[in-house]
Amino acid sequence: MPTSDKSYINLSPSGETEGGFFSIIIPHKGPQWQLDRCVASIPKRDDLQTIVIYDDEGHGAGWARNQGLNKAEGQYVIFADSDDYFHPCFNEFLDKIKKETADVIYFNADSVEMESGKPSWRTNHLNRIMRSTDSVWQERHLRYHFTEPWCKAVRMSFIKEHGIRFNESRILNDIYFSTQVGIFAKSVKAYTEKCYCVCNHAGSTAKRKTGDRLLDYTRETAKANRLLAEHNIKRYHSRMLRPMMSSLVRLRFSSTYKHWKVMRDCGYSIPTLLYYIARYPRDFMKLVIRKIQAGEFTQTK
Repeated sequence: MPTSDKSYINLSPSGETEGGFFSIIIPHKGPQWQLDRCVASIPKRDDLQTIVIYDDEGHGAGWARNQGLNKAEGQYVIFADSDDYFHPCFNEFLDKIKKETADVIYFNADSVEMESGKPSWRTNHLNRIMRSTDSVWQERHLRYHFTEPWCKAVRMSFIKEHGIRFNESRILNDIYFSTQVGIFAKSVKAYTEKCYCVCNHAGSTAKRKTGDRLLDYTRETAKANRLLAEHNIKRYHSRMLRPMMSSLVRLRFSSTYKHWKVMRDCGYSIPTLLYYIARYPRDFMKLVIRKIQAGEFTQTK
């Protein structure tokens, strides 16, 4: 595996593709052994293209994924994080979905703690959606609430048709991409197989939420919520308010105002924000109850 700051592209074991059915895009900035493990877990197939985008200059995962989209030749594109890996059943899953025509095909995952190998909480939200026997509820939550980039096979022609790209923010660059995918997809399909493993660890980008990164967190969730509202979809990411409410209860008024201003700059009116603030305690308690039921608070974080 090369270690340049550009990209590594492996078309197939033979160097050719049979129609280039799948492209797997992996942004990388971290220990080489994690990337090596991820790439080694990808099946060796003649219909699969592996694209690794090295981000040595720190542009961010959103930038790296967009670079990967520019290089993708497959009919379906799948995203992976370099510190995660695929399970052996992923090969059989790829065989299954070659007959599909949906714009988006979702699949399941599990999660482990990087250091101990013990089960983690990181995929509890996805597992809960996949367990549902209510197909309408399941599809709605996959479309509008499952915002991570992994565990999705997205049709490349669909991405090009709608000009869908990742925001190149420092954190949560995937929420706007996933929201666009959920809104514009004419058809989706869900498979319950756990073909992907998310590794939870202290160095994860998702955990580094301080200062300006928290403002990005507010900004990106606000943009996603605005997009949902513009398409008359009555769904809402209550986590948009978390950084501001956390600052408020700590009496950090300067920080509270910064988050308020970010949401106002994203087009939210004062009455709308006050409405969301009024309902936040209820939404927060529903979230806590759901996490308790899922056992998240009993797992190591």
